[in-house]
Amino acid sequence: MLTTDMLLHGMESALMYEKCAKTACGSTKGILLYDGSAEFAGDFFYVLDWDQLPVHAPDGCAGTYFLCCGGGSFRGDFYDRFRDYQNVFLFSESVQRLHNHVALRLSEYNLWRSALRKSKDLSYLTQLVSEKTLRNVCILNSFFQRVTFCCGSGTESNIFRTLSLDKKLPYDTSVNILHTEKAAVGMDRINIEVDGSSVSVYPIRHKMKNAARILVERLGDGDERSVAPYIDDFVKTIKPIILTDDSVKQYFTDVVSRFISDIIEQRITDPEVIEQERNLSPDMVKGKFYQPVVIKFEKQDHKVPKNYISGQLEYIFSSCSVSEYNEGLLVIAAKKKFNDELSYDAERLEELLEKFNAYAGIGNSTRFLTSLRPLYIQAVATTRLGRIFCPDKRQRIFRYVDYQMYFFIDLVMESAVKLHNFSNVSYLCSPGVIGLLRYDKKNGTDLFNTARIYIECGCNSALCAQTLSLHRNTVNYRIKIIEALMNQSLDDVNVRMSMMISCYILDYESTYLGIDAVTAASQMPLHGKGGIFRSIVEKQ
Repeated sequence: MLTTDMLLHGMESALMYEKCAKTACGSTKGILLYDGSAEFAGDFFYVLDWDQLPVHAPDGCAGTYFLCCGGGSFRGDFYDRFRDYQNVFLFSESVQRLHNHVALRLSEYNLWRSALRKSKDLSYLTQLVSEKTLRNVCILNSFFQRVTFCCGSGTESNIFRTLSLDKKLPYDTSVNILHTEKAAVGMDRINIEVDGSSVSVYPIRHKMKNAARILVERLGDGDERSVAPYIDDFVKTIKPIILTDDSVKQYFTDVVSRFISDIIEQRITDPEVIEQERNLSPDMVKGKFYQPVVIKFEKQDHKVPKNYISGQLEYIFSSCSVSEYNEGLLVIAAKKKFNDELSYDAERLEELLEKFNAYAGIGNSTRFLTSLRPLYIQAVATTRLGRIFCPDKRQRIFRYVDYQMYFFIDLVMESAVKLHNFSNVSYLCSPGVIGLLRYDKKNGTDLFNTARIYIECGCNSALCAQTLSLHRNTVNYRIKIIEALMNQSLDDVNVRMSMMISCYILDYESTYLGIDAVTAASQMPLHGKGGIFRSIVEKQ
């Protein structure tokens, strides 16, 4: 933004009188040397002798600036003549020198604006503003990591010396800046003292949070008013580049996504480093416990608007961070208590998932972000297993706790295939359960289902009878037959546990692998190479 301070910089020693309603003059059309006869027009700078001004300010000239020269001929009544003018300056300089100075400064500014518009290279633009202002300038992302840096003044202040050598500000320095920003929330520029340096911090906000910071050294040389507009122009130019240009997205708006991926892929494993990184970024949700929610999208012909969906997710979950990872979205939701139900708008989430053909898997909770990798794997598996095993095919939100047994079997299958070249998990079932299935198949009975419902009802025969729409005596009679065929008592907790695990294995085989457990149990072990498990997984 063009200002009077910029145009008149260097003429301060000759300034005798100033009456300026506003310093910003962005709509200025040019600099004119007044010849004493032309009509004054708005939005111009006029350079003239002070006694050429009319006694009263002309109409329509509220945005006009009058630069007057007093020379040695001015008289004491010039204050009365300037009374009606909004923007008037009086210099003890010649008209020609004043005009040439202001015209040259305007030309320099126009060249500066043109140079800014011609490039989207952050390094080049940073160098440009550093050379123009003779200031050290550095762009940081939201984690206080250096993106680009340029030394313009050659000063040896601590903070810029650190930035010139290291890729990141020290943790204590970063926290100091964060606290200062918090106290000055909403301001476009914050002047602070940090590490013995005077620094202006310009926050670049994305979704009401800081995506980047521009640090500019303040030299305290009295030129700040004439320098600040150049920096403002620089900030306005690079802000849309930082927030929208895909070529630099990874450094700024994707920085939380990169942090999350570093944890999941174990590039960062030190708990102290992870905690420091989390504390430095307002984009990272803060809470006592964390619960991951994975959003997976079906293959589509058009591009999924993940930025829009991320924004919606931040409203759906009461406290969360949303990042892109592995072609999907990962929500890290915060909770106060470990056993609290995750707070979110389920109806709105279902609508969003249906609109964009996506599914959500909710993992377990954790106190530590270092546990994010296994919980993310859980949540991803939940989106796949939930779609297969959930009876309601309209359902799009799945919780890991409802499908964890199938995930355990998934892991067993993977281990059997990779380590033992073996994929027939029917042999992991209780022999008694397989015996019941064979008996039912041969005799047309329903003993296996009765045993399963009986165990799921806590071995309560009355509740089991109600569930199966049978008489209680019928259930008791069947249980005796079941125990006789298995040669085991269902009062034994180990027997019940073995039976339930066997039931989940049988569900997995029939629903996920599409094979009959009795048939599979009667065959030789199925091998991993080209086997059922691998071929089915490849189809998912």
